[in-house]
Amino acid sequence: MSTQDQRGVPVGVAHAQQQFRLLELPDSLLDLLASPKPPVLSIKSRPMPATQSASAQQEQASAVLCTSNKTYHLRQVHTSNSVHLTQPANLSAQPGISAIAKCGSVLEAHPVTESPVSSVREAITRIWHAENWDGDGFAQFSGAVVPKRKEDFFADIPFSDAECEQAWVELCAFEHEDSPALPTLPTLWTYWKTIFTTAVAEGTDLGAQFQIAHFAKTLEDEEGLLSGLVEAIFYRLLPDDQMAGDDWAAVDRVKCVPWVGRSLLAALDSHYRTARPTAEFLDLWRDALPEAWREDAQLEAIKGGYTLPSDHTIAPLGASTLSSTTASSDSSKGPRKWHERFKATRKQ
Repeated sequence: MSTQDQRGVPVGVAHAQQQFRLLELPDSLLDLLASPKPPVLSIKSRPMPATQSASAQQEQASAVLCTSNKTYHLRQVHTSNSVHLTQPANLSAQPGISAIAKCGSVLEAHPVTESPVSSVREAITRIWHAENWDGDGFAQFSGAVVPKRKEDFFADIPFSDAECEQAWVELCAFEHEDSPALPTLPTLWTYWKTIFTTAVAEGTDLGAQFQIAHFAKTLEDEEGLLSGLVEAIFYRLLPDDQMAGDDWAAVDRVKCVPWVGRSLLAALDSHYRTARPTAEFLDLWRDALPEAWREDAQLEAIKGGYTLPSDHTIAPLGASTLSSTTASSDSSKGPRKWHERFKATRKQ
């Protein structure tokens, strides 16, 4: 009976150990990487304030792994087993393997399920607030100016670029003088009211195809609105089969009706600081919609976004957008007329 030599494979340990990190991927991401057109992966982290101590920054440090449209948390998991990385080597004139690194931990990638909206909102420090009631109003920026284009701004948000873009559109964020800016909810109502009034006056059917850039430029020239925000509002209300950036578009009825209602309710709360008659709210809401959409303005459309302090009054769910002291002090500054205030702001 013949026998074979079963001496095994010689194993050695390299004197100069190398540094490696093992990354354990979920099946969904592994399938993407093994596909004919694998995605480009990037690692993002939230920048830490320079005022924090080094130890505080280390405690809060975290990173995510991103494809173009998905985000994965990276979590370091220590293992009690010794994991060695080896490579073929010639050991004492015999073929064998040599351990070139020892890994005591593994990075695990877990899909992120939370929304990026709050992260994008918190990162935008420049706020645009405008209100107009019966021709009497104010408009001004507040907060720090961060000179970053949108693409550079997304690089510091711990979500994929596609998810950041989706949150940007949902918030109606816009770029003003190469800096990200965010409108308050009352501002959205103020702008929509002017958008709708102008559309009616010019015979523009917002539910049909119209040229966004041209309409935004008209509102900037004639009403003093910021064209970037006008376009952002239209992009927020586009049908799902159209993308932000398309020049010709239409307003989606299903998205528009509840969005206008929530914006109006926030504006009423910011202006009056008290619950308003429900009938008054519904009338204002319906008057800001195309005739065929008025019947959709029902409380059910904004379910979860309001409270009824009494049988006849309504208020937004949660705190007011601005404190009463801020609103009263801001509204007393500078010219009170709507057009005058906007023109003054544009010249700054």
